[in-house]
Amino acid sequence: MLFYKENKSLLKKIFILLKPYIKKIGIVFICIFASAGISMLFPLLSKQLMDSGLLKSDFGMVVKISLFTLVLVFIDQAIGLLETKYFSYVNSMFQYSLQKAAFKHLLKLKLQFFNNTNFSEIMSNIGMDVGNILIWKQKPKRRVKLW
Repeated sequence: MLFYKENKSLLKKIFILLKPYIKKIGIVFICIFASAGISMLFPLLSKQLMDSGLLKSDFGMVVKISLFTLVLVFIDQAIGLLETKYFSYVNSMFQYSLQKAAFKHLLKLKLQFFNNTNFSEIMSNIGMDVGNILIWKQKPKRRVKLW
């Protein structure tokens, strides 16, 4: 069996937590796929530039393909900007909602618990635990490679 009962309940809880951000997560995935598609066009454009433009000495074609490549680079950068915007929004809001839920749970504890434990230590532990949950928080930087 691929998913055990505990894993299914855990996945269900995660999906419930991510439900308010489903549209934005979808936009991030669409941006990733669009960026990947555009990146696959660059080698084809380079080949076309060499074959149809430079080897045949058709400098009009060289200019057209170069301008089309430039436009694709701008579109790819705009898609990357949109992706980063929504990714950072989901990341920060998800982290905020987890910390808020932990703090609300802390408010329900008895006062005697706080006599034995320092409040700043508790908040620090909550911050570290939420940070460990959000491992996907650290996204590697993308590089644009034209050729």
